[in-house]
Amino acid sequence: MIIRIGRPADPAAVELVEADVFDRFHVEAEEGAARSEIDLALRRASAGAFDDGTSQPVIDAAWLRHQGDGDAAWETSFDAMLAFAESKGWYSPDAGTVQAHVEYRRAAGLSADEFRAAFRGHPAGVAVITADDGSGPVGLTATSVFSVSAEPPLLVFSVSHLSSSTPTITASESVVVHLLGSRDLWAAQLCATSGIDRFADTSLWSRLPTGEPYFPTVSRWLRAEVVSTSVAGTSTIVVVRALESGSRTDDEQQDEAPLVYHNRTWHALTEHSELEVRAG
Repeated sequence: MIIRIGRPADPAAVELVEADVFDRFHVEAEEGAARSEIDLALRRASAGAFDDGTSQPVIDAAWLRHQGDGDAAWETSFDAMLAFAESKGWYSPDAGTVQAHVEYRRAAGLSADEFRAAFRGHPAGVAVITADDGSGPVGLTATSVFSVSAEPPLLVFSVSHLSSSTPTITASESVVVHLLGSRDLWAAQLCATSGIDRFADTSLWSRLPTGEPYFPTVSRWLRAEVVSTSVAGTSTIVVVRALESGSRTDDEQQDEAPLVYHNRTWHALTEHSELEVRAG
C-alpha cells in the first residue's frame, strides 16, 4: 500500500494507491517536498500526521480502512497487515495509527525522446570547438554556443560526456570557438563524425602562436580562456572569456550566409529567409 501525496498539499492531493498490495507500506512524496508540506497534506486529508517522536508519518488506521469501501476480502487482508505491523511495533491499537516511512519520487518530466523532439524544431547556429591539453588536438561540433556578456566578453557552450573530445576540452586552459558560415560545412561535418582522426589532414588546421589548434579558413573564430565548468546532467557547461578574434579575409566572407542546424540537417540562412516586418 502506498499513500501518494501530490503537490500542492491539499486533501485532494492524498490518495491510496496499490491498495491491494499488503507487503509494503509507505508514504510517497515528490522529491523536494518538505516534511511540513507532507504533514500538512496528511492532516488536511485526516489521514495522519508526522510523529515527533520518530520523525516518521503515522497513518490513521480508520482512514486506511475506509479506503477499502467495505470489501470483505480486502478488510480480511487489511486486518492481517495490521496484525503483522503490530507484531513489529509499527501499529498502535490504542492510538489507532500505523507507522510508515517516506519515499521520494522524482517529479514527472519529459522523456529524452520528447525533449529531443521539442528542440528538433528549434534552429541553432553551428560552431566547432577545438583544444589541446597537451595530449593532442581535439575538436567537436556544437550548437549550444551563446554569448552571455559583452563586458567582460563571456560565452558558454556545453559538451556531452559521450564525446571523446570532452575530457581534453574540460582539462584545457583555453579553447578556440569557431563560428561557422555556410562555406564551413566541411568543418561542422568533420568534427561531428565519430571514429576518425579529425586532424589527420594537416592542410586543414594550424596552431595559433599561443598553441591552440584551429581551422584558419573558417568564417570567424574566438580564442578564449576557460573560466569555469559545471556538470549538468550528461553534459558539462563551459564558460569561457574571449581573448582574441579572427576571421577569413576574402571578400566573400562579408556576404556569407550563416550555417544553421535545424531538424537534423544543415541549412544556410540567406536573405530569402528574412521576414517582412509590418509597422503597427
